[in-house]
Amino acid sequence: MGHVEQITNTINMLLDGASNQFSQPDDIPLSVALDSPNIHHFLVAVQSARPVDAAGNPWSASYVYDSGNLVLNMLYNLMLEATGRLQKCRLYEMCSNKAFRATVSYLIVRDLVHEKVFAKALETLGVNWGKALPVPRINTDKMPEVKDLERKNLHNIMWTFANNGETNGMAKIFKGDSPFDDGGTLEVIDGFPEGAEIPLFPESPPEFSPGLDTELKKLAQQVQIAG
Repeated sequence: MGHVEQITNTINMLLDGASNQFSQPDDIPLSVALDSPNIHHFLVAVQSARPVDAAGNPWSASYVYDSGNLVLNMLYNLMLEATGRLQKCRLYEMCSNKAFRATVSYLIVRDLVHEKVFAKALETLGVNWGKALPVPRINTDKMPEVKDLERKNLHNIMWTFANNGETNGMAKIFKGDSPFDDGGTLEVIDGFPEGAEIPLFPESPPEFSPGLDTELKKLAQQVQIAG
């Protein structure tokens, strides 16, 4: 399960059941949508995630940057990973929900790994990136979920995402000591990290979803069983 799937399913879990319970004809079950920062989670997405950024702007290729220069691109990517990790640390401080913090903590740790990948790649090109781009250290000592993942060395591990011994150049770059002052030895593992099942959510009558007739519901159940 990739980072996008993790974020998507966390948003889905947090939104599921967010609408009000109703028992009287004049109750308004979706009134909570009017207080939501993004009403489209209720109006369009049936209390689930949407492919948009935090401001509601649709994902597009506008965020892709390419200078045509390998070193500049890697410096830019290192900066993006560091900025993303900083923002996730701020997100961690915005909510105490356990599911929320579990996902955000994992992303904080993995963003640090991605920083290290670009840092080591720049080093192989002879770039003293520490002087060119001094990445600030972010203290996560007060985030127990993050520290637990670091004890498992997840801040120093990369997977090859390759099968059956296929050639992969990651181990040629991602090796030795951590390029930052957080200690630890970098490690490359063949294959893929262990995945997880995507949770299924109950019907949402206030949203008229999923709106399947008897025959379609039967087919959907058969697909779930077969999967």
